[in-house]
Amino acid sequence: MCAPTASAPVEESRGPVSLPPEVPLPRGLLQAAALWVALSFIWAFGLNPPISPSAASFEPPARMLVLLCVVGGLICWPLGRLCGTPPARPLAAALLDALTLAAVLQCVLWPIRLVTDWPRGMVLGIDAILLAHLALTAGILGALRRWPTLAMAAAILGAAVAIVACRLASLSLGR
Repeated sequence: MCAPTASAPVEESRGPVSLPPEVPLPRGLLQAAALWVALSFIWAFGLNPPISPSAASFEPPARMLVLLCVVGGLICWPLGRLCGTPPARPLAAALLDALTLAAVLQCVLWPIRLVTDWPRGMVLGIDAILLAHLALTAGILGALRRWPTLAMAAAILGAAVAIVACRLASLSLGR
């Protein structure tokens, strides 16, 4: 047998490596978001089609659908996340939730162009604003789980409501 030399590395036993816990896929959130979109669609467009379908007749329900998606993504999702048990990795879970909601938002927002006269730039702008707000909300949710104070939660929720109100006002005015 050969004796170990100085140039040969000697491995040390450090025990098992502990990996961070995995973030579970948000299947419940996806189902809740799909149900929210379906109910929002029924509420906005109704069950009966318009008598004379045109882009002008579909524009108010399309705005209402976008409004209801904003309410679901920026108010209901954070409230639901804050009411539940905190995940092991709150920032990663919030970012995964935001990606899930962003995918659902794409499935809602882009087909609206088929029934309205909204230009591509307008839909892209609405999409960019909503995605930025989802990312901001995910970051806030992750931070709130790390530093949970009531004052911070109230201030952030108040700021979120103010931002949503301003965006909704601009959507309702068509600007």
